[in-house]
Amino acid sequence: MKKYWTIFKLGIQNSVVYRMDTFLMFFSQIISLIFLIYLWLSIYNQGGVIGDYSLASLISYYVLTGFLAFTVGTQFVSWMTSDMIMNGEVSNYLLKPFNFLGDIFFTVLGGMVYKIPFYLIIVLTFLYFFPFSFDFRVIFYFVISIIISILISFLIFYSVGLSSFYLESNFGINALFSWIAQLFSGMFIPLDILPEFFLKLADFLPFKFLAFVPVSVINGRISPEDFYIYAIEGLIWIIMLFYLSQILWKRGIIKYESYGG
Repeated sequence: MKKYWTIFKLGIQNSVVYRMDTFLMFFSQIISLIFLIYLWLSIYNQGGVIGDYSLASLISYYVLTGFLAFTVGTQFVSWMTSDMIMNGEVSNYLLKPFNFLGDIFFTVLGGMVYKIPFYLIIVLTFLYFFPFSFDFRVIFYFVISIIISILISFLIFYSVGLSSFYLESNFGINALFSWIAQLFSGMFIPLDILPEFFLKLADFLPFKFLAFVPVSVINGRISPEDFYIYAIEGLIWIIMLFYLSQILWKRGIIKYESYGG
């Protein structure tokens, strides 16, 4: 485990080295949030209503989804994994006592820890103007839901990245899954105000755990009692995605070695 602690610290150090990238991502996230808030203010000022969301609850929804997208979003993992395979870096993991999945995961985790304070400033500022009413049990479930979100998101995009073993170029599939994840995770718009057929489809997929479920926990739209059902479902998805990633890795390595990688 010590070696992964070292990798975790290297992930933080890499984020510090490329802090300008983090700042630009942070700045773009703020611009997107301001745009969305302005959009919904305009709609509500004209008498429009979005489902059963009040203006304050809708703004809080986007503040929190923005927090998740910036701090624990892992869409870039598919590109990162693809590059390591295409550039031949994966060969190093056939010789070193490091696990490829573990190396990438703890590197990404280190980057998350570095980015959290940036967006936490926005969340705390929002709480000052729009105070939440929640108890410690809700906070605990929210933290658990974020852990589930990180694991599911990572395993999805890690598996997508492993498609580089099988495709000459997986640019298209990387871009497609990034778009699908944003759509079905509820980052564009809350899932529970979409048409019923779309909601049923989203409920069948794992992407809702990336944003909609954690935010619905903290804003009270998922009760603590119902959270246990989501937690069990999330655990099942984690197990299935983990085994899928292992199958893609093992078969991919065989294919990679057969071509003299």
